[in-house]
Amino acid sequence: MPMFRDRKDAGERLAALLLHLKDRSPIVLALPRGGVAIGAEIARLLGAPLDIVLVRKIGVPWQRELALGAVADGGTPEIFIDERMAESLAVPGDYMRAETARQPACVAISAMGGRNTSWPAAVAAVKTPITIPCRVWNQRAAMKAAR
Repeated sequence: MPMFRDRKDAGERLAALLLHLKDRSPIVLALPRGGVAIGAEIARLLGAPLDIVLVRKIGVPWQRELALGAVADGGTPEIFIDERMAESLAVPGDYMRAETARQPACVAISAMGGRNTSWPAAVAAVKTPITIPCRVWNQRAAMKAAR
């Protein structure tokens, strides 16, 4: 049996655990796709603003779905690379350099879709970001960007 009935249920139950942050005027930063529905419920129940953080996965060259790292949007794109994984899989350094150079442009193109781009300044002012990821590698990149 799943832990949550659906994303709305997950958001409601997680918001109950975050109610202690309500007085700190948090901002909820959700990562598409799965994190947005959950983040929307949390934002609604905390009376907090909701925005999204765009994240692009950096996959292993021979298995693109295996995440080696991620790039998150923000004032300056933030890059997370799992160095231990890169070393253990012997991922070529030229591949990692090329991907970390290419992915920020992909994130920037995605960001032009009309979303609120004010979240880096809002997070700096609020100091209580709540990030709602859909993958662990997304969370790491988003947290780096939110700092």
